[in-house]
Amino acid sequence: MLEINRLWVELSGGSVGLELGLLLVCLLSAWAMCAALGRGRSDASVWFGRVVVDGLLFPLVALALVYTASRGLALTHNVVLLRLVVPVLVSLAGIRFLARVLMLVFPQSAIARLVERLFSWMA
Repeated sequence: MLEINRLWVELSGGSVGLELGLLLVCLLSAWAMCAALGRGRSDASVWFGRVVVDGLLFPLVALALVYTASRGLALTHNVVLLRLVVPVLVSLAGIRFLARVLMLVFPQSAIARLVERLFSWMA
């Protein structure tokens, strides 16, 4: 319980607004990069999926941007929110990888969709 209290105090700090702004910029930048790279692709690939955020590339680009932003901000501020987002993006990338590969191997399988949802909820 002590760890949760410490986390709450840190999240109440002054740099959380800055971190939230950086997070939004990173996610929008990742979306824009993936949209530009995936433009004109009609097939549902592992990297791009059916839509921009459905493939593996979006969480990997977002992870790289958020991690870089958190390391840069850590030089001058106490980073809390971005430090929490990094493991979430790692989990999302793992789920996307598993889901996209399963859907390519078993394209019409209801079990593959079920496994994807189970892993998403567990993460």
